[in-house]
Parts: sequence; C-alpha cells; structure tokens
Amino acid sequence: MSLFTTKRCISCGEILTRHEEAICLSCRQRMARTFMLPKTMNIAEQRMAQKAEVSWGYSHYIFSKADSIVREAVHEFKYHHNRYLAYDMGLEVGAYMKQNGMTHLFDLIVPVPISWVRRFTREYNQAAEIARGISEATGVEMRTDILKRRSWASSQSTRNAEQREESMSSNAFVSKSSILDVVDRKIALVDDVLTTGATLAACCRAMREKVPDLAIGVLTFSIDE
Repeated sequence: MSLFTTKRCISCGEILTRHEEAICLSCRQRMARTFMLPKTMNIAEQRMAQKAEVSWGYSHYIFSKADSIVREAVHEFKYHHNRYLAYDMGLEVGAYMKQNGMTHLFDLIVPVPISWVRRFTREYNQAAEIARGISEATGVEMRTDILKRRSWASSQSTRNAEQREESMSSNAFVSKSSILDVVDRKIALVDDVLTTGATLAACCRAMREKVPDLAIGVLTFSIDE
C-alpha cells in the first residue's frame, strides 16, 4: 500500500500539487468573485443595513448554486474538518484587501464565535480560521476573546430567513469584559457566509450593549445570493 495519499480537487477531481489545498488553481480562478467596494452600499452593506448599523461591509465570493466551487469550499472547511482550507482562503481574502487598499477600514479582527458543542464536534471555528488567515495577510491583530456564543442551536444553514431571525433574537451572543480594552478600535467582524445577516447583527448588538458607539464593519468569505 502506498505511503502517500493522492489529493484531488474537491471540485474537478484533478490531482493537486503539493502547493494546492483542496481546490486546484484552475478551479480557484473560476470561483465567482463579488468585486465589492466597501462603503458604496454594496449588497452586503444593504443586507446588513436592514439588521444593524455597520460602518462597511465586504464579501469576497458569491455563495450560490450557480457556482458550486464556492459552496464546495465552504462545505469542505465547515463540515469536512479541513481547517487549513479556511485559513488558506483567509490568506487570499486578506491579501486581496491589502493589495486594494482596504485595510484602513479596520485595526482589529473579531471572528464570529461558535458554541462549545459545535466547536467540540468540528474541533475548530471556521470563522476564526478565516480570520487568522486575514490577520496574517494584513498584519492586523485578531482577537477571539471579545465575543462568546451564549446559546446553542441547530445549524443556521437548515433554517429559513424567519427562523434565522428568531434564533438570533434571544441574546445568542454576549460580549466579554475584554471588549472594554478595544473601545477605540475599528472592528472587522468575520464570518464564512453572509446570508440574512441575522448572526452578524446579533454579534453587533452584543458588542454595542457594552460599547454603544463601537465602529464595526462586516467581512465575510462569501455572500449567499
């Protein structure tokens, strides 16, 4: 039996090089980009404006049935224990933002937390891995001690818009006392997919309960159409 396992692209099935992680370069180049510009009332900012006040919004890819590669990437690092892919995608997002002059928007990165139950199951928080990649690519500090997921619920991916809102309406998140250390910072709140904005809005509410005028922008790997 071979001592080496051949790694194949999760989308096209081609054999990966040792420099590729889960998705080959050809498939990565075909992933649907949003080409958003922050502070232009782009789709992410419009969606968030209905839920919470944010300074800016940016989503890197389009999460849709039309582009199965982006979906496959999210499912790979969210459900198939590929934490390095989440980190690698974060590096890509961070590098793009740095190259295009977006890093002035934030000086602190805060990932959306998950419950201890889900962390135990997955062994990591995919939003935190994406945030770690963004932090390394941009040189901006990341902190995971600002927010805590207070309640546990079943996956948001199985809920409709009304159910998502309901599940996020009962103090699902709480800000830790450490938030008082960052009252003058500009926060980038990071998650994997922006769908209705309910989860991100709940995080914004939790942080502003302790710091009402906190500057918060939302930064996601992808946005659901």
